[in-house]
Amino acid sequence: MKRMTNWQTSYTISDNLKGLITDMCNVKLNENPDDKDIWQRTSNITLDSNTWTFYEADELINIKEQIKSITGLNTLYEHGYTCIWRYDESFPKCPIHIDDKAQHKGSLCISLSGYHNMFLHHIETKEKLEKITIKDNDIMFIKNSEYYHSVEGNGDLLILGVEA
Repeated sequence: MKRMTNWQTSYTISDNLKGLITDMCNVKLNENPDDKDIWQRTSNITLDSNTWTFYEADELINIKEQIKSITGLNTLYEHGYTCIWRYDESFPKCPIHIDDKAQHKGSLCISLSGYHNMFLHHIETKEKLEKITIKDNDIMFIKNSEYYHSVEGNGDLLILGVEA
């Protein structure tokens, strides 16, 4: 697939930062969360998916500051979106969609386990135009509030909203 637009930007994070992120997310997934801190989310396009959204966690501010120093993108803002989205045999792909611009201008995506393929789609035909794979120490900024996209994968994906 030929690269058609500037819908995404790739970065690489250190093993140390990836370890901090993975440890923080594992704690969130393995502890007994209360409803105010972390919850499963459903929406009209992802009813069969498991997602956990949270706004507080040990190391979250430190992690977001380090990510900003790498990307220049701000994920530290009021109601900044932080979510773990599980892709598995019951939810192997997220359908084609555009995110709400009022929420954020895009998302930073980090694969916590497995791999995740992001696809850019044609605005009218919904044909796949480009594919990027997020795995290992990749961090990907996607302009998901401007472009039609979908995700296929296996494993947990961390998503950080970027301030509009």
